[in-house]
Amino acid sequence: MPLNPMGKVMYLCDEVLRDPTSGKISFLGIFDDVISTPALGFPFRLGRICLAAQLVGGSGYVAVDVDIVEAATQNLVRTAGPFIVHFPSRRQIVTVQIRILDVLFPAAGEYFVELYSHGVFLDDRLLRLQ
Repeated sequence: MPLNPMGKVMYLCDEVLRDPTSGKISFLGIFDDVISTPALGFPFRLGRICLAAQLVGGSGYVAVDVDIVEAATQNLVRTAGPFIVHFPSRRQIVTVQIRILDVLFPAAGEYFVELYSHGVFLDDRLLRLQ
C-alpha cells in the first residue's frame, strides 16, 4: 500500500532540467513574484509554472496534485494532476518536476501553489502577482 510522502522543499521556476548522465537537477529562473505589464493588466495569463519539490518518506507509487488558490479568498484558480511519483524506498528523497501550462490569474495579489497527495497537504509556495 502506498505511503504519502512529506514535503522537504518546493520551488517555482521557469524550467527544471535533469542531466541524463549525472542525474543532477538544475532549477532555472526560480521566482516568487510575477510582474504584469500595464498593457497586459488582469486577468493575467502565465504561460508556464514549473514546480520542483523534494519529497521524502513515500513508499511505492504515489499520486500528487497541485492546487493554485487565491490567498485572500481561498478561491481555486487552477488544479493539475494527478501525477504519479515513484518512491523506491522511504529513505530516498525524490524530486518531483511538474509543469503547469497556461494559468489564468484573475487579479493582482497573493496566491498559494499547494502540493497534495491523496488530499493530504505536503507543501506550498507563496506566489505574488503585481
